[in-house]
Amino acid sequence: MFLDYYLKYEPDNVIVAVDNGKVCGCIVGSTDSKKFTDKMKTEFLPKVARVSRIWALFFRFCIRTNDKWDNRGGYGFHINIASGHQGKKIGTNLMQKAAENAKSKHKKFMYLVTANRKTVGYSFYMKLGFKDTKHLFGGSIFMTLDL
Repeated sequence: MFLDYYLKYEPDNVIVAVDNGKVCGCIVGSTDSKKFTDKMKTEFLPKVARVSRIWALFFRFCIRTNDKWDNRGGYGFHINIASGHQGKKIGTNLMQKAAENAKSKHKKFMYLVTANRKTVGYSFYMKLGFKDTKHLFGGSIFMTLDL
């Protein structure tokens, strides 16, 4: 459901990697924080709440976090690379394209929340120059990269 927002309301912020005609990765991010916050609260949060109360709480936290950091010039994003395609520079290339997109829309930094320091993603982000900005509940980490 989360990705549905980007496809519907900010498709110019959806970047897809294709290998042999099949999608193998994507990165999405919002550059319209007002629209993101409004649509997430009114359209997508009710759908999440019907599926899971716990996910709805997490979703509310994400909406508040995005609103706060987007208004400071941030570009929140989400990236997925299919297993079997990781380690082939697909993520790095998608991140470069997303950074170019964010810069063109006058964003000052990119940001994300990762589960903890033990994830593959954390190592990937550190190699790209992200830094730990804030430690959150459950060991999760808010990370930023200046553009």
